[in-house]
Amino acid sequence: MDESRERRISYLARVYREINDIVLTRSHASKLIGHNLEKGLSNEEILRQVLAKILPRSYGIGKGHIMNQQWEMSKQCDIIVYDALGCPNLFVDDDGNQVLPIEGVYAVIEVKTHLTHTKLEEAFEVARSVKDLREDRVNVSTNDHVRISPPLFSVLAYRDDRSMESIYDDYLNLSVKFPTKLSSLSYDKASPGFASHTGQHYLVEEIVIVNKGIVYYMYDGFPVILPAGSDALGMFIVTQYLHLAEMKLPIPSLLQYYGETTLLYEAKTRTRDSFVDIKSARDRKMAD
Repeated sequence: MDESRERRISYLARVYREINDIVLTRSHASKLIGHNLEKGLSNEEILRQVLAKILPRSYGIGKGHIMNQQWEMSKQCDIIVYDALGCPNLFVDDDGNQVLPIEGVYAVIEVKTHLTHTKLEEAFEVARSVKDLREDRVNVSTNDHVRISPPLFSVLAYRDDRSMESIYDDYLNLSVKFPTKLSSLSYDKASPGFASHTGQHYLVEEIVIVNKGIVYYMYDGFPVILPAGSDALGMFIVTQYLHLAEMKLPIPSLLQYYGETTLLYEAKTRTRDSFVDIKSARDRKMAD
């Protein structure tokens, strides 16, 4: 192994540990303060703050709902990663809950303090409500060999008492219960790996258990367990960033969402044109 590769691996390992320590330290401090969210931060908010510090400012980190052009809306989402430069807020309430257009959303992360089968099934329900908003599943990847159809959807848990094998089995069973026509991540037809695809597609990209491991599917559709231990959280965030960097989202059109307001715009334009005509006539009369 060459020295530069060794240095990169060593640096990444340090980054993984630092991210893990920051999130868990803040989560522990929040518990010491108490369960009152006015005093202590929720686990979702802690992760939102960490993501906001790590990711470039071009990525917005929010919470709330996602909407499509038919005004269909997802369930409440814990963390929404969106295009901060081109994606408009359709609505924001006093608690910071947003309504964002589906075209401007990169990824959704569902956060669970203690994951169980029931909690994981609830997360799959949220995932279905998000991904059903966009049936076309447009490929926005800048990598010719990888197809990426956002939003990506991940489940992150601070704790799960089950073994990684049990979580893996639960993931597979729920993926059968919540089928989807196309995974958000897969080899593109131009890739040599496309021919080896299993034909299996998944609604949820991965399940991350802090200090334990990750269950996810590979680009060829093969599901795997990664017993990452304390590196799990850092690996997840770095991998998310790599996926984000390979996506180029279109800028959502507000006219597609507020189409009826174009009638008001047209009326205002006609009024303006009429005013210009009247002013021109008046100016001509004064000139005569």
